[in-house]
Parts: sequence; structure tokens; C-alpha cells
Amino acid sequence: MERRIKRTRICVFILAAVSLLILDIKAFGRIANEKEESYWEQNSLISTVEVKKQTIKTRLQAIGASLTRIQLWTESSTMPEGTLSWQIEDTAGNLVQKKQTEELDELWEEENGCICLDTSQVKWEAGEQYDLILKFQLEEPLALMADANGIMNTQWYQINYKGLQTGILILLNLLAAGSMAAVWLHGINHKTFLWLLLATGMAAAVLLPPFSRDDEFRHFVRAYDLSCGGHLGYYDVPQEGAVGNVFADEEGKAQMVQIPKEMSEMRLLAHEGNYNQITYFAETNQSLCVPKLLLMFQREEEEGLQEVSQVATVEKGMESYWPQVIMVGLGRLLGVRSGLWYYLAVTGQALAISLMLWGCFRLVKGHKELFVLYGLIPAVTVFRASASPDGLMMGEIALCLAVILHLREEKVLLNSKKGVLLTVCYLILVWQILLMKLPYALFCLGFLLLLRKENFQFLPWEACKRNRWKIIAGAGILGAAGVIYFVGIRKGDLFFQVLYQFVPKEHALYIRFHFWTILIMFLHKGKDLLRETYDSLCGNHMIPYGLFVGTVLLFSQKKCKVIIRGFLTFIFLGMLGMVVLVGYTFTPPDFGEVQGITYRYMLPVLPVLGLVLPSGNEKTQAYVEAVYPLLLVSMVFASCLAWAW
Repeated sequence: MERRIKRTRICVFILAAVSLLILDIKAFGRIANEKEESYWEQNSLISTVEVKKQTIKTRLQAIGASLTRIQLWTESSTMPEGTLSWQIEDTAGNLVQKKQTEELDELWEEENGCICLDTSQVKWEAGEQYDLILKFQLEEPLALMADANGIMNTQWYQINYKGLQTGILILLNLLAAGSMAAVWLHGINHKTFLWLLLATGMAAAVLLPPFSRDDEFRHFVRAYDLSCGGHLGYYDVPQEGAVGNVFADEEGKAQMVQIPKEMSEMRLLAHEGNYNQITYFAETNQSLCVPKLLLMFQREEEEGLQEVSQVATVEKGMESYWPQVIMVGLGRLLGVRSGLWYYLAVTGQALAISLMLWGCFRLVKGHKELFVLYGLIPAVTVFRASASPDGLMMGEIALCLAVILHLREEKVLLNSKKGVLLTVCYLILVWQILLMKLPYALFCLGFLLLLRKENFQFLPWEACKRNRWKIIAGAGILGAAGVIYFVGIRKGDLFFQVLYQFVPKEHALYIRFHFWTILIMFLHKGKDLLRETYDSLCGNHMIPYGLFVGTVLLFSQKKCKVIIRGFLTFIFLGMLGMVVLVGYTFTPPDFGEVQGITYRYMLPVLPVLGLVLPSGNEKTQAYVEAVYPLLLVSMVFASCLAWAW
């Protein structure tokens, strides 16, 4: 048996090493042979300018030195006849691109309805501003899209980060090699697991673009607010210069806060300025993130404040952001420039959540692989290293489950010193989760039913057994009293009177009379969440990950009875139902789809699903413990290599 495991382990190690090598060859080959084309829209449409025979000057900033073409957007779907003369000057009036006079049909892109200027021969200086001078001689007027900053333009860059990406890949390979060696020699013990959590968390914090997770910027702003005492947020009529995802109330007031200009500029690293436009999701533009960061950090930090919108985070407290608050406060105390506070915040998140998952690993004995898999899957790794409070909540929920599993498996008496300490820790965690999101707190309370009779040996079981009919009768009376209260005093259907406490009445009534329509809509949302998970996290890696994780869990040793698995399945599905139901209440009842819910809301409940799946035995468990960690480590760093692309 041991010899077979050893042979299998060697084969898996070779497979993992060869797989990483193949991925490395592809990655280095792509870096050597390809230049990535990326774009940036300098401003957004708020008006139009009509041109026919006139000259227009618009100012633009070159993010990098590889600006190859500029698109000027129009409202026209047909090309007017005429010529366009254009030239480029620096802000001192020096000519950097000689005057070019061309027929408009040579510059017109019919598919997009825009004018495209070839600027590949211009010697741009990264970060410098330039004046684009346009002289139109047209037969018919043409409407150009514009705003207060000038003509709306999209800049296209040929990005080539050969040196930077090569360095990142070398660093990731060193981390992978070190991790593989540690796991080969020691397996996944508490030291190697903590190392893996910290290594992947730090890699994600550095490699992922700032504010690329949903809602990250507004949550980070609230963390900054709390680091200053929590009183910076205020309600105000949105001013003309305010930026952010601004939602005004019935009185025209929105939740605003003033933050340092450089901290505000960080959110503009995402395409179209994450939350600069009135959009909920912003497309990240990772290719241009690096030059924008370099431009920002090469100059002295500009003093002054920028008014931005907090959007529904002004009421959130320390429980949602304490790792970020500590690190941002430390950065402010040490005089670190505000643009770097984001990196301090996500580093604090990665450290705190990694320690929580490591604590889960130390608490449990029979379910270690469950928390190893959960801690290292790409989706959780991404949120461990983000400013989103959902990552913190994931760690706290996992720790709640680990505490209950420890009490259960070790048969710890709840009235012992250890039992009291762990129970208090569990209740504190549930309270913190309750302050963040109620449904997840109810979910965690469901873990209490996993406790065994052995945890309650101090209770008078014999007396309860002798008086069981009295206890049953008392419970029945209390239940009947509750029914009488809701039905008699509240004058309504019991179930829906309770439901109205959580779901707006108009939504509940629509559910009541259109049950099958709602059920189908919920099923569609579940399918959308799975597809979003696949698309958002390097979809080509998600299928092998899913097969691998499923295989490991199926061959892990069985630990839970069928009745416990049924209960866990019930609370898992119930939790997902509650989450989708909350999202449903954000939209009109007959809207036809559920909005505001993304795949990350499923992540905190995955450990429970992991307890439902294991069905192996002692023999397969031996393979799981000896073999799977090597393949897992290679897959984890394969994801890191994919981020570096």
C-alpha cells in the first residue's frame, strides 16, 4: 500500500512539474511574440459639437509612449465628403506631428462611425499632455461627441511589458518550486498551508489591478473614512465636480465623502474610471494599469481633496473593514502617500483572512483537505486579496464552521473551559457576520445543529427522558400560541406574515401568485451565477479545477451520517435561496430577472457543500493526503501564472 502511494506520488509530482513547465513555455512564448493592444477613453459624452469648415483644438494626455491611433467619435452613421487636416503640438506649442491632410473617407471607420488617426510615428512622452488640432473642410456638417474636456477620443496603445512580465513569471516559478518542495517533504501541515495562503494572497494583491473587484472602491473609501474616525461621510446634493456611482435620494441628496486626490485617482485605473460613470460594473483595463500607476507614483503627490460617492456604505461599521482600517491608519501614521493605501489595505485583508483559514486548519482533524481546497481555489484567493468585505466574511464563516466541527469531533463539553472559550469565539463571529449580512448569520447559526449529544453531557438527560411527554406538550403549546398570535392578532397567513418581515409585501405577493414563474427565474439566476464564475475567473481553468476538487472530496473519508448530510444540503440550498431572494427584492417584482447578485455570494457556503460530498474510505483517504496536495499546488500557481498574462 505504502509503495503504491509512493509510486503514485512520484508520478503526480512529475505530472505537476511538467504541466507547469508547459504553461511556462506558453507564457514566455506569448511574452516574446505578442504585443497586446489596449485602449483608454479619456473622457465621456455629455454633448456634441457640430463641425463643417472650422478648426478645433482638444487636449489629451499620453498614458504611454506607444499610442498608435486615436479614434474620434461621431453621431453619424454615414461619412460626409471633405478633408481633415490634423497636427499635434505639445503644451509649449512645439510641433510633434506635422500637419496631415487627408480625405475623410481614408480616415473613416464605417463599422464604428468614427474617425481614426494613425499616430504610430509620433514620439510620445508618457504622462505628457498634447494638443490635437483638427481642421475640417466638409460638404455637410458632422456632429462630434464631446464634453467639457474636449472631443471624446479613444486612445489605442501597443503594450509590451516583456521585462516586467518575465520578472513576474520567474518570481511565480520560484514560489511554485519552493511550495512544491515544501509539500513534497512535509505534506500540507500547518506551516506549509500558511505559507501557501500568504504566497498566493500576496501574489493576488500585487498582480490584480486595483479596484478590479465589484464595489471595491466604495468599500475602500469607507475603510479610509473609518480610519479617520468614521465621520467623513455626509449627505449632500451631488455637485457638478463629484465623481462616483452617485445615487441621490428623494431629496436629491447622495452619500458623499472627501478623499485625497491621489486616492481618488486610483479608481481611474479601470476602463472608463471605475464608478466614474453611472455604471455598476466597470470593465478593468489591466494592460494600461501599469503605466497609469507609474505616472502617478513618479510625480509628487498633489494636495487637496476630491468629493466622491460612498453609495450605501456610509452606515457600515468597523466589523466589515477592520484589517483595512488598521493598515490604512498605519499608512497615514507613517506618512505613506495615499495612492499606496490601497495596497496596504489589501495586504491587511490577505493577512487577516489567511490567518483565519490557517486557524480553521489547526482546529479540525478530519476535514483538513476541505479548508485547504477552500482557501486556495482562485475565487477565494482573489477575494482574500481585495478591499471587498465579502472576503473577510468568507474567512469568518469558515472559522465558525471550523469551531463547531472541532467541538463536534473532539466531543468537547460546552461547559468546560475550552468549550466556553470556543463557544464565545463562535458567538462573536456570528455577531460580526450579523452586522455585515443577516442571511449569513442565520446560516452560521444552523451549524449549531451539528453538535452531538456528547457536547451536552452536563444536561439532565435522564430527567428529560422521564419527562419527555411534558416537554413535547410544552413545546406544542408554545407553537400553538405562536400560530394564534400570527393568525389571530396579525390577521393573516402565518407564512406570509413572517415572509413580509424580510421581503417587501409587493414582492411576496408576486411570489405567492406566480410561484412557478419565480422558481424558473431563480433557476435561471443560478445558471447565470455558474456561468459568471466560469467567465470571471479564467474560465479555461475552472473545469479542471472543478473536476479536481470534486474528485478529492469524493475520495475523502466519510465523516458525516446521511441525516447530517441532508441537513447540510438543506441549509446550503436555503442560504443560496435567501441570497437570491434578497437580490430579487432590489428589482421590481415582475422585472423578469434577479439583479445585484454575483458569484461571490455563493463562495461563503461552499465549505458546507464540501462536507456533503466526501464518500471515500481509509484507503482512498491515504491517497488524498499523500498525493493531492502536489497537484493542488501546481494548479494554484497555474492560476497565478494566468493572472500574470
